[in-house]
This record gives sequence, structure tokens and C-alpha cells, in this order.
Amino acid sequence: MARKAYRPRSPKPLTPVGPRHQAEGLESGPATALPEAQEALPPGVDRNLLLELRAQQTDLDRQKEELRQSQLELEMNRARHFDLYDLAPVGYRTLSDEGLILESNQMTAKLLGVDRHTLFKQPFSNHIVPEEVDNDHLRHHQG
Repeated sequence: MARKAYRPRSPKPLTPVGPRHQAEGLESGPATALPEAQEALPPGVDRNLLLELRAQQTDLDRQKEELRQSQLELEMNRARHFDLYDLAPVGYRTLSDEGLILESNQMTAKLLGVDRHTLFKQPFSNHIVPEEVDNDHLRHHQG
């Protein structure tokens, strides 16, 4: 019978010791991979603590997936907003209660003959002929 040659083990890196870190070290697969026998756990690892940590990990994974889904929905809504608002064939603007331009689409800037970014926080009344300023003010504040 042949004997295996002796190979010295390489030293393990120093890692924090404690039930949580030991439980994390056992996390080599799905949460169902928990050893059934209590003696299979390293000394000092509480089985209940390990189960709680795995339950929390499952919850965090679920929350992460929900966040990923929300981010995808936000990106889709942003693209839809761009199509409906920014690329509209008419001029749109969003005004503050004070009549300042908070947002405008590309057509508004084109119709006004200015760079879109220069409109931000400028009074929209600056772009209305003087005799229409009062009428615009009345329309803006009727509600």
C-alpha cells in the first residue's frame, strides 16, 4: 500500500475570530448548506446565530434585488420622460411658484433662440413681450 507524501500546510491568514466571522466562513453556498450535525460547526459558533445571519443575508439579497428593479424602472421612466418632454415638438417648461424656469425642453430653447441651460432659474417673463407679461402672470397664478 502506497503512502501519501507529507506536505506541510500553508499557514492560514489571520482573520477576525468570533461567531459572526466563523459563520461567514461557513457561507460557501446557499443558505440550505448548513451542516446538520452540531459537531460539524467550528467551536464557538452558535447554530441559532448562524441561522439568523443567513436569514438576514437572504433579506439583504431580496432588498438588493428590489433596489435593482427600482433602478431599472427609474431608468425606463427617465427615458420615457426624455421622449415625451425633451423631444416634444412644442415648447414645454416647468416654472416655480415665482415664475422661474426650473426645467425646459429643447424646443423651448430653440423657440426662444437661447441655450437651454441658460434658461435655468431665469424668470420666464424675460422671454415674453412686455404687453403680454401681465396676461401670462394672470394665467400662471390662476388655479
